[in-house]
Amino acid sequence: MKLKIFILLVFILGCDSKNHKSEIKIGFSQCISNDEWRNEMNNEIFTEAGLIVSHNVNVIFKDAKANNELQIKHVKELISENIDVLIISPNESEPLTPIIEEVKSKGIHVVVIDRKITSDHFDAFIGGNNLTIGRLAGEMSIDLLNKRKITKPKILSITGLEGSSPAQERQKGFEDVINENGLTTKVIKSDWKKQTARKLLDSINKLHYDYYDLIFAHNDEMARAASDVYNSYSSVKKPIIIGVDGLATENGGLEMINKGIISGTISYPPSGAKALRLAFDLAIGKTVDKYNYQKTFKIDNKNANTLYYEALRVRVQQDKLKSLIESYDSLSIDIKEKNEVILWISILSGLLFISVWTSIYYIYQKNKSNYLLRTKQEVINHQNTEISQNRDQLISALKQMEEISEVRTQFFSNISHEFKNLLALMSLDIEKVIADSSTKSRLSRYLSMINSNLNRLLTYKNLDTNAYPVELKYGNLGETINEIGENFKLSVEAKKLKFKIETTSVFTDFDADIIQKVLSNLLSNAIKYTVKGSISVNLNEDQDYIYITISDTGIGIPKNEQTKIFDRHKRSSMANEDKDSFGIGLHFCKSLINLMNGEIAVKSQLNKGSTFTISLPKKQITQELEKSSFTDLDKSKTTVLIAEDNPHILARIVQILEYKYNVIYTNNGIDAYELINYHQPDIIISDILMPGMDGIQLCQKLFDNPATINIPILLLSAVQGDEIRTQGYQTGADSFLSKPFSSDTLLARVENLIRKYSKTKISSKIDITITSKSEEDQIFLNSISDFLYAHISDYNFKIEDLLKEFGMSRSKFYRKLKSLVKLSPNDYIRKLRLDYASQILIKTDFTIAEVAYKVGFSDVKYFSKIFKKEFGVTPSEFKDNYNQ
Repeated sequence: MKLKIFILLVFILGCDSKNHKSEIKIGFSQCISNDEWRNEMNNEIFTEAGLIVSHNVNVIFKDAKANNELQIKHVKELISENIDVLIISPNESEPLTPIIEEVKSKGIHVVVIDRKITSDHFDAFIGGNNLTIGRLAGEMSIDLLNKRKITKPKILSITGLEGSSPAQERQKGFEDVINENGLTTKVIKSDWKKQTARKLLDSINKLHYDYYDLIFAHNDEMARAASDVYNSYSSVKKPIIIGVDGLATENGGLEMINKGIISGTISYPPSGAKALRLAFDLAIGKTVDKYNYQKTFKIDNKNANTLYYEALRVRVQQDKLKSLIESYDSLSIDIKEKNEVILWISILSGLLFISVWTSIYYIYQKNKSNYLLRTKQEVINHQNTEISQNRDQLISALKQMEEISEVRTQFFSNISHEFKNLLALMSLDIEKVIADSSTKSRLSRYLSMINSNLNRLLTYKNLDTNAYPVELKYGNLGETINEIGENFKLSVEAKKLKFKIETTSVFTDFDADIIQKVLSNLLSNAIKYTVKGSISVNLNEDQDYIYITISDTGIGIPKNEQTKIFDRHKRSSMANEDKDSFGIGLHFCKSLINLMNGEIAVKSQLNKGSTFTISLPKKQITQELEKSSFTDLDKSKTTVLIAEDNPHILARIVQILEYKYNVIYTNNGIDAYELINYHQPDIIISDILMPGMDGIQLCQKLFDNPATINIPILLLSAVQGDEIRTQGYQTGADSFLSKPFSSDTLLARVENLIRKYSKTKISSKIDITITSKSEEDQIFLNSISDFLYAHISDYNFKIEDLLKEFGMSRSKFYRKLKSLVKLSPNDYIRKLRLDYASQILIKTDFTIAEVAYKVGFSDVKYFSKIFKKEFGVTPSEFKDNYNQ
């Protein structure tokens, strides 16, 4: 008896190991795939094919790109591939009818979807009743016109492709209702495309300035085009706009109604899933109805929101079902492999075989039950998420308004300070001219000074640009100081003060505009706060530095305030309260001198006067760094990449860091992104305003790339205010450093970020063991990772997408990947997603839901569960642990 059972089980398992699903080959010829409605039809067909588990349904897809000849060619190719059923959406009815009749004559079943042909040589038609759709659109139009009390409306109809049956029937149904109500409509012929409709409407408005009370577009895409065109004409009242389709996609008709872009639409389901089921039933010999019309109905702002969220709920359920089927397929492969092992073991021992087979069957049933229970998880409450997002956007907008106000206030403070100095000098010069108008030679001299100050006012530079332009030129610094001093002689004489300028010829590299601004500020202050005595300017030099000193016998500055007067909005307590001042001048002077790598200091005694000393290095860094391929990097050192378009600042940063780190540098964001992907540096230092790609855009690209998200970024900025910092942090920046800055501060920031991120790499990186070291296998794994990273936010991503990309069967791909990383495809994808999620949690303030969606999970609870399984803590605990 045991022997008979043993032989029977061996026979059953042997048969089962050779049992394969029968294949059904379905050809799908799509007329065009450039809009959301067609893409939704395509997705439905492929999704429905994947849900059929009794047969291996192979869909061969062809896109005719709105070309009749190309579609005929595609159909002939599908015939040569021995398809069982043809699903076709004909581009135009009449040209495609002969080839469809030929397919039918060869004994191949034909399902016509959406657009009809001119004969009845097909097995089944699936789609909407376009005549009814046109009438529904007409009825909705009459209702909306009556509500607005428009008695003599101008009505425009935008049709689809002229030779297609939907366009012809929708227009006829619409016109019938319009004519029945004693109205007429103007028609423009389009081709279903948003771009074409936009051009036609724009041309009509520009040439004729036509205004229409109501526009009926044959699909929602052309309806959006109509809305865009009329929105661009602010003087023209927007008409009532009605479309057809009513998709629940991101830019579909339901969302457009909710946002007030269009007034209404007529539901026209893509019918892809039902077309595939009709084709499958025909292939297995079932009888189907020849004409299958989808239900259509009116959609307006009363039911659009409900339909939208109901569609989202169904889509989430479909996603979970697809995930369950993928898991089932993966489990089936494992079971087949185990059955083969059991078959060989059963030959050696029948009793052992029965025991193992029973155990496997029990495990299989248990796993199957577990997967079925997973489908009962709760659906995310999308409405709450949207309310939260709207609230955050409103708060962000209010903050931006406050920041813009602050930046504007700072700018006008700076510019008013500079203008007041210049206008004060001109006022004194003009008074002197009036007093001494009797002397012609002196009059000419005063007018020359007035002209000089006016030129300074007219050539005033913006003080709040990202990098104040430093233009170093070789010249006589002493001569420039003398010219500046001449402009102040009249002001000094007006207060009956002594004025002495002692300079020598000192030739060096300097920015004359910066010297002029700084000395003008210092001399204006000296004149303002000196009642009697003298003011002097001296120029000296030693081996390494040049020194400019401005001394006065004025009121002086208290000792405890001398270190603070260079801060913005700080002024001495000895300053007269009635003197207009914002406390900006000395802060501005210090910033400008720092740009020339110099320093400014003050010594002062109360009621005895003050001396300001400017120290400038004789040798300025003026040369640009040479281009380098950076091929000789020391692998034992940390690598820093610098992106800075100012050659002087770039050279200085390289000089500060190169003794300790490998330094890679460039002057623009585009080259920086390429260098980062090639060298994978340990830290990035980037200016914000750069040509080609600025620092904020560079941060965003690095953040969106899972391969570079974990590299710390230090942004350099001369822009004041919080707005630019907020943008930087939102796009992945880790720290900011304001210009100007000291070398010690820069080194401290760099070392802190490197230390912080070395800890991050250890604690958050998922370890994936690679069993092979061959270059070919490594290239294979890198290609898989690159493809997965490109689709990491797509929660509709399937294993089939990978198989199609690499041209491999499911079983072959499964075995190869598992042999390399000891993981199934689903486990490997999950680990890559979780690794990316851990980096986003560290780098951003995203909510757990936002992180889950960004890495391709539609179910937040499931994401949190498997995250905890991988890292041992929940996502919230992981983020809190890192921030401690």
